[in-house]
Amino acid sequence: MKRMIVAAVVALVLATSGVIVAQQTGTPLTGQFPGGAINQTNFNQNTDSTGFNESSLTASLAVPSGSTAQAAFNTDGSLKSGTVITTKVTMITTCSGTTGVTLPALQRYTPITIINRSGGSCLVWPSIGATVETALGTDGATNASFTQLTNTDVIYKPVSATKWVQ
Repeated sequence: MKRMIVAAVVALVLATSGVIVAQQTGTPLTGQFPGGAINQTNFNQNTDSTGFNESSLTASLAVPSGSTAQAAFNTDGSLKSGTVITTKVTMITTCSGTTGVTLPALQRYTPITIINRSGGSCLVWPSIGATVETALGTDGATNASFTQLTNTDVIYKPVSATKWVQ
């Protein structure tokens, strides 16, 4: 108890003296700026169905039959082919063993949850140039898919720009 009081007093003294105790680093999430600031316009755009805020959800994703490879992009950054996860939580309701989704390119430690309720296995590709763990401590090949079985929930965590673990 004594340690908690001392820590609280130190934090209060540092905060009131203008010393920054903690600050967000790296690439900000949708609608955020370095330091964690967010303006009203971006806040309004970061909803439960867009962006990667804590409550973003795609409640029903039917993976198209043509989504049989890792997503590809045009030179202007627009999606050329494939299906990319666009929220923190995605429930897949339609998928076959030969189709799947691509994990987004995100800052480290932003977990993505995929809930597969499609009745079949679904392929999950890492973001381009990355690997996804296929078994505990075992990485797949670069850009290789992981087969997520039906009726499973998997939390994918990017621990670096080129590695996803689960």
